[in-house]
Amino acid sequence: MLYFAYGMNTDPNQMDHFKAEPLGRAKLLSHTFHFSVHADVRPKYDSAVDGVLWEIDDETLVDLDCREGYPTYYTRHLQPVEFNGEIVEAWCYTMCRDWHTPSPPSKGYLSMLFNGYQKFDVPTRQIDEALAEFV
Repeated sequence: MLYFAYGMNTDPNQMDHFKAEPLGRAKLLSHTFHFSVHADVRPKYDSAVDGVLWEIDDETLVDLDCREGYPTYYTRHLQPVEFNGEIVEAWCYTMCRDWHTPSPPSKGYLSMLFNGYQKFDVPTRQIDEALAEFV
């Protein structure tokens, strides 16, 4: 199955603990990127979020659920993702409504995002724009 990451799980060092194969850069359609301490995406027509697509198994999905605090901190849904010019369905975590308070991330958390984005040639524009909300 497929999993779309846009936060710390774009960093291959963070995904080393899982049975996950990186497929490369992808786009989550009809969403926008934000920070509420951690990375989050919210629905927004005519917008997209850059990230990394991973191939995972059932066991890894359960492990990711634990990492993401599913279902109380993040929830997950199958979402349309653009990958190599095609639309595929991938699991994607979105923050539960109770945690949507805009807050900047820590430097350590940002470091993981920048590492993953750099590794997979994901543009950092959405991170920069989200951080600008806190200046």
